[in-house]
Amino acid sequence: MRPRRGFTKAELVAALSELHGLQPSRRFRRQVALALRRGLDYGILAKSGNEYRFDPVEGSARRTRQRRRKEARPGVPRPTVPPPPDLRPKPRDLTREPFRVIRHRRPGPRR
Repeated sequence: MRPRRGFTKAELVAALSELHGLQPSRRFRRQVALALRRGLDYGILAKSGNEYRFDPVEGSARRTRQRRRKEARPGVPRPTVPPPPDLRPKPRDLTREPFRVIRHRRPGPRR
């Protein structure tokens, strides 16, 4: 019998659902997959093949993460573009505008 390298995602889902009395639904499997991915990103878990294991030393997981970062293609730099113009109407400063002359018209037929 070989020593365990870790647990597969399906084994973890089955064990957790049995432990907590949950149905292994699609949503539950997604949450477990997300937790495993975060564990890999933070260096808490190590993955070898298709199996995940707790890595208290953090050595191999950190090396794997650094290797993954090195192999990743450098991203395309975002172009520097000025911000779009503000098309909203600007509030008027009524204190700086002159008063309009109000003309009173005499009632009568309009022209």
